[in-house]
Amino acid sequence: MGYVAAHLEHVAALALLDGTYPDAATVKTRSEQRAAARSPEQNTALSYWSEPQRIADDPEKTNFERFKAMLPSFFYDRSKGEQYVRDLSPGDFSAAVTRLLQADTPKVYELVPRLRDSPVPTLIMQGQQDLLGDSGPQLHTLLPNSKLVFIPESGHLPWIEQPQEFRTNLLAFFSEK
Repeated sequence: MGYVAAHLEHVAALALLDGTYPDAATVKTRSEQRAAARSPEQNTALSYWSEPQRIADDPEKTNFERFKAMLPSFFYDRSKGEQYVRDLSPGDFSAAVTRLLQADTPKVYELVPRLRDSPVPTLIMQGQQDLLGDSGPQLHTLLPNSKLVFIPESGHLPWIEQPQEFRTNLLAFFSEK
C-alpha cells in the first residue's frame, strides 16, 4: 500500500491479503476477540512468555513462543493451526520482522485515505472466518477500484488453509490485469 501511494504510476494492480484495519478504532476490539478465541493453555503460554524478564533475557525465544501461542486462533481449522505450529522452528520466525510489522501498522491508517482515489485495481482477499473479519469489507468500501473475495473455511491465512482456492483467485485477478 505504501509503494502504491508513493509510486502510483508504476503499479498495474495490487493484492491485499488478509490486511489490517484501515483505522485504529477497531484494533482493540479485535485483539480482545482473538484472546477469547485462544484456548486456556494458549493464553497461559502467552502470559508466561510475555513476562518482561523473560523477554529481556531472550527476546527471540519469547517472541517465537508468543507467536506459537497465538497462531492457532488465526486458523478456521484449529487442528491445522496446531499442526502448523508444531512444524515451525525458531528459524522460521524473526522477532525483528514482527517489530517492523507492528511499527508499520499505524502507517496503514495514514495510507488508506491517500489511496481513496487510486485507480489501481485492487484485490482484497480474506479468509471467510478470519478474526479480522470486517477489515476486508472496510478496505473495500474505502478503495474505489477494489474487488473483495472471501475464501470459505479459512481464517487469517487462506494461502495455508485453502491454497488451491487462494491461488485460483489470485491468478484470476492478475490474469485480468
